[in-house]
Amino acid sequence: MYLINKNIIIISPEAWGVNYVSKHHYSLELLKRGNRVVFLNPPDKLVFRHNIINQFNNNNLSIVSSPHLIQGLNSIHFGLRKSFHRLQAKNLLRIINQKVDIVWSFDPYRLQYLKGFKAKLNIYHAMDDHKSKVEENIVESADIIFTVSDLIKEKLSYKGKNCFKLNHGIGDHFISHKKIPIKKITKSGKINVGCVGNLHYPYLDISTFKQIISENNEVNFFFIGPYENSNLSKIKRNAGFVAYLKERKNVYLLGSKPSKELPSYLNQFDLFLICYHSNKKAVNTSNNHKIMEYFSTGKVVVSHNIDEYKNTKNLVIMANNNKDLPQLFKEVIKKIKYYNSDDFSVKRIDFASHNTYSHQLDRINQLISNFG
Repeated sequence: MYLINKNIIIISPEAWGVNYVSKHHYSLELLKRGNRVVFLNPPDKLVFRHNIINQFNNNNLSIVSSPHLIQGLNSIHFGLRKSFHRLQAKNLLRIINQKVDIVWSFDPYRLQYLKGFKAKLNIYHAMDDHKSKVEENIVESADIIFTVSDLIKEKLSYKGKNCFKLNHGIGDHFISHKKIPIKKITKSGKINVGCVGNLHYPYLDISTFKQIISENNEVNFFFIGPYENSNLSKIKRNAGFVAYLKERKNVYLLGSKPSKELPSYLNQFDLFLICYHSNKKAVNTSNNHKIMEYFSTGKVVVSHNIDEYKNTKNLVIMANNNKDLPQLFKEVIKKIKYYNSDDFSVKRIDFASHNTYSHQLDRINQLISNFG
């Protein structure tokens, strides 16, 4: 096994905190396998040099603050930018005081010259689509690239690079039968819909979301995730939508919840709704992280068109166009027992079970072992 007893730097666009996404989950899975992880938080304007701000897991996990980038650095030619990246890498290595075996970046907007860390292996993991030319630089610098959808892979498969698609992962605790007891939050006698995610997300289809909520007063909508500042975002978007949700009698804003508690919340819902601008942003919305967690409950998922699931049957009930999503939602509500029947439920749970972070790390381990 390659991914054992290694020193690994994770470069993340989201800071360590209450809300976990893929970068945090991969870090935790790496720790389980005896690796030492340095988790580099996104840049902070109040930070002037790299600094270890927290250590966990017998000091095998170090959370490091990151200084803000030099203004306009990404507009400089990559050949010149490399010098700044070498200096930043050198400073970070001095702080952590250890050699690095693997640099694993999820952030194309900084430290694109991964080779500056002098690691044995440089990984770029594209969890989202990025509209920036600097992504070409990190692709050039990486030894191997992972993506979460065919559309993103298509975009990044150039220059003869080793590029592989891996679906989103899911934490083992979502599959486990052991759930943390949580007070019942759903309302009896009504359909209870779960919506998990950051309400500051830029690609929310707010008008369609509002239509669905306003046309289904008999349905309760529960939103789990940040709607104030959080470790996932310091940019407040969609303030008007949040205000609208707070006014609705059939909407409940539960806020951020620790990852370990999420399964107990999700298992209380009858249906899950995803509503992003897939017609305008097909690549950006081509695969969603939370969908795997929804699958783990076995319950039906109603969504905009997600390219990654276009060839699957009844895993996700999707509208070809967002204008059709409100009517599709109503149709699924009417036949909720059919869509949540055992046959469909087992398929969703089985799909999630084959995509735990443990399984994904096994697949990555195989790919980098073959590559090396």
